[in-house]
Amino acid sequence: MHKYSEFSWLLFLFAVIPPIILMIFIYTRDKHEREPIGLLVKCGAFGALSVIFAFLGEQLTMYLINTGLSNAHRLVGIAVTAFLGVAVVEETGKFLALRLATWKNRYFNYTFDGIVYSVFVSLGFALVENILYVVQYGTGTALLRAITAIPGHASFGVYMGYYYGLAKFYEVAGDRKKKRNYLWLGWLSATLLHGFYDFCALSGNQVLTVIFLVFIVALDIVVLVQIHTASKNDTPIYRTYQQPVYRVPFYQAYQTPYYGQVQGNQGPYQPTYLQQQYGHYVNPYANPNTNPQVPGAGQRNPYANPYANPYANSYVNPQTPAQGAGQRTGQGNPYANPYANRQAPTQGAGQRTGQGNPYANPYANRQAPTRGAGQENPEGLTDWLSQ
Repeated sequence: MHKYSEFSWLLFLFAVIPPIILMIFIYTRDKHEREPIGLLVKCGAFGALSVIFAFLGEQLTMYLINTGLSNAHRLVGIAVTAFLGVAVVEETGKFLALRLATWKNRYFNYTFDGIVYSVFVSLGFALVENILYVVQYGTGTALLRAITAIPGHASFGVYMGYYYGLAKFYEVAGDRKKKRNYLWLGWLSATLLHGFYDFCALSGNQVLTVIFLVFIVALDIVVLVQIHTASKNDTPIYRTYQQPVYRVPFYQAYQTPYYGQVQGNQGPYQPTYLQQQYGHYVNPYANPNTNPQVPGAGQRNPYANPYANPYANSYVNPQTPAQGAGQRTGQGNPYANPYANRQAPTQGAGQRTGQGNPYANPYANRQAPTRGAGQENPEGLTDWLSQ
């Protein structure tokens, strides 16, 4: 009895250690604001509970497949079983567990967090599944699954989590269409990879077995590169001071700061790639009372405090328009106080003599206009005024 107990614990360790090693690995790849241990344990637990969903779903789908495809070709039956009977059911269960455990969590604030959460959910599922297989089939199965099934589940989780993080990113940006697309793409990519893995593994065909081994090695390499790239380009989802607007894809977000250099009196400028993609898009998450943008000349400040002095000038730094050809002489700043510091306009060629400032006090310091050569005195004044 004692020997059986020791052997059972040894098998248990063989089943548990590989998923835990991969969990630690993916946890250390999170370079910004690592996730709370409690949340990661929650993800693993939800993934483990999804085994129940997978078991019930597989029983139902296998019954339907065996009933409907009893006379089908062997490889067709295996393909349907691998994709619909196993991959769809298991990845759907893991995806639902991932959404329930993390989607509205306040710590989900970086794109790489999606990969961390998804891998922990997937390895929680794989850990329970591995225990069941290892206890039933022994040490050989434990060693084989340690280099095939466990890394496979982690790889499926990386792809699901990559798109899951982007979906959260675009939800915060207000782009619902991209959010839905990336959620769908995350589930679909994991399901297709899982289905192909199971199809090759269950086929019993020598050619498909070789393809299976090449697929496992290639998938592991691609996933490692994907983890490194996603960790390097990890991007915050919730905006903090002077971070870029979030309609920009995460791999472009840090290339150009949102607040550019000041050019004269024009205020900060938008990066060129933002102007090309989004026109005059303004970050909707900016605090209107914290460091608002200075509008350009004559532009009304959209971030002005609505509770500020209502009698203050709401136009910041307006410029006096330049007088172009054919403009009316004396055209001043349209936003300036019309009663402040008005001067009589300069008379250009061909102007009517005596055209004064329409806003000036008619009783203050009035002088007779000077007559030019050949001009008519419109006021009917006689020469004795100048004598």
